[in-house]
Amino acid sequence: MLLSVVRRASSLFNLMFPLVFLTVFAWIAYPKFLEPGLMRSAAISTAPSLSGKDELAVATTPKFLDRWEPPAQPVTRPGDNSLVSVGDTLQVAFYERLINEEDKWSARTFSKRPAISFQQRTELSGEYEVHEDGTVIVPLLGAFPVAKRTVAEFEEDAKKAFEQLVGRFAFMSVTINRRPVYVVGPVKKPGYYKFTEGLTVFHVVALAGGFERTSVDLDHMLQAIREVETKQKTGDRLKRLWAKLNVLEAERDGTTAAPSRNLLRLCNESEAFALIASENSVRQLALRNSQAQAANLAASLQSARDELASHQRLRDQVESGISVRTQRLADLDSLGDKIGRPLRSQVAAELGDTKARVQETAVALHAAEAKVSQLEKDKLTFENQTKIDLQQQIVDLQSQIAEASSTTSASSGALDAMRTALAINDDGTDGATMFQIVRGPRTNRQVINATGMESVNPGDLVRVLVNPPASKSPM
Repeated sequence: MLLSVVRRASSLFNLMFPLVFLTVFAWIAYPKFLEPGLMRSAAISTAPSLSGKDELAVATTPKFLDRWEPPAQPVTRPGDNSLVSVGDTLQVAFYERLINEEDKWSARTFSKRPAISFQQRTELSGEYEVHEDGTVIVPLLGAFPVAKRTVAEFEEDAKKAFEQLVGRFAFMSVTINRRPVYVVGPVKKPGYYKFTEGLTVFHVVALAGGFERTSVDLDHMLQAIREVETKQKTGDRLKRLWAKLNVLEAERDGTTAAPSRNLLRLCNESEAFALIASENSVRQLALRNSQAQAANLAASLQSARDELASHQRLRDQVESGISVRTQRLADLDSLGDKIGRPLRSQVAAELGDTKARVQETAVALHAAEAKVSQLEKDKLTFENQTKIDLQQQIVDLQSQIAEASSTTSASSGALDAMRTALAINDDGTDGATMFQIVRGPRTNRQVINATGMESVNPGDLVRVLVNPPASKSPM
């Protein structure tokens, strides 16, 4: 009975095995025989009926990525045609395309598993201010002229620099953060406000809460005290940040740390040098740990090199011994007497031992060479990482300085508004109202008498004047 069951099972297996084998073979090999033209035409004909999720799955398959090429012209977005101006801040994010290596070399196309991913390059991404010379400086990529140019033009230059540095195509996201507009004078909420296109003087006054006709009271005095304290604290913080930045930049450039012009504008020369010395001492403490790690790596590398040299000397000695014993064995072969035969056997045994030592020495020499190579790579990696960390600290300090400078400007604007309020008549009469726009950098500042419908640019300061004294200058 059992034998009959076994025979029937064997017959069934013999019948099913070819069918299963052919099914598996057809399932694996069928996609390879599809013509690319037919696949493309089928994808195009069915494209309108695909949902957004299915279209993303098709677009991210390995075969699609093999045919994908970056666009010849940058894709325009809303705001790309707006021109960048000095003082703006560009929020830049770099992304690198990564391909799933497993799907790339697979025989089948997994339409529901994306074969592409994007990784942000944090060492290049960040916020960069447009300097007075009209350029922005991106770490590792260099300076780019952006003033009076569009975002698309900047993206094109930055992508080319990224491809030259990394060797891969970059995706970018650039957002313009315009400088705020400032308003001072007899308004309810003097200060700075976000710039939007089409902003006029009346809009700025409306953002500030409209006109205000109040006499100086206790609330204004307390507010003035708070603004003075804020300005002083922010000023002290700016001094320390500039001093620290000067120390880090000197370390990066290999020069002696000295106060910059920006630091000397905030304090006198003696205080600036004292701040530099203080920050330099703090930096030296931080560098000791890095120097200790570098010294340990250098010592390990030197030890490995000494070990390698020792193995090389040992190999030379063993090879010299082989030469001597080989010559001695040849001399004994010429004797051929009873005395020479025992000596020849002994010398042959010594020669075999020496050759074995040569093999052992070669293995040890190879291990020592590998150790030296690995330590040299570790040392180079440590040095590069130290440079990258230093550059990142400099970028962070520049961002903190920009934030502190903005706070100081806001406090100065509020104090200016309070000083203006002292010149306003307390009788409540509606005097003549004037508007002035202070425009341009510090080296080329212009004061423009404006009307309420005058357009405002990023970074402008709108000053509201009521019965301005004729003997005082506008600023």
